Amino acid sequence: MKYSVGGEVDTLCGRCKIERTHRIVALDPDGSIAQVICATCDSRHKYKAPKLPKATSSKPRVTRSEKVKTSAALSLDEMMAMPARPYAMSHLFQIGEIIEHVKFGRGQVIQIQGDKIEVHFGEGVKLLVHGR
Repeated sequence: MKYSVGGEVDTLCGRCKIERTHRIVALDPDGSIAQVICATCDSRHKYKAPKLPKATSSKPRVTRSEKVKTSAALSLDEMMAMPARPYAMSHLFQIGEIIEHVKFGRGQVIQIQGDKIEVHFGEGVKLLVHGR
């Protein structure tokens, strides 16, 4: 597309922080846009071409609303009294399940996020991989 000084183009405004209509005020020698002025806030800045959408990965993305949560974690004493399953990345775990990790010790699965699980250990919550 051929641009000219005084023309309009939609681009992201750094001051407004959203895409707005801008007036073209300067062109590069090759005819590409160099500088624009926002029609809303009158800020002058370099033109930034719109970014193309990134290629999507083969894994489906897990949104916050799809995350599964549990009500509350067990106390350390309650976890120690229950049987635990050894942790391995290849195993699939369920919420509430007690696991035994080589480094972190005994913990309870409190949340599942796709192929990751949040586990509450005595020293805090850790994010671990499962089902790989």
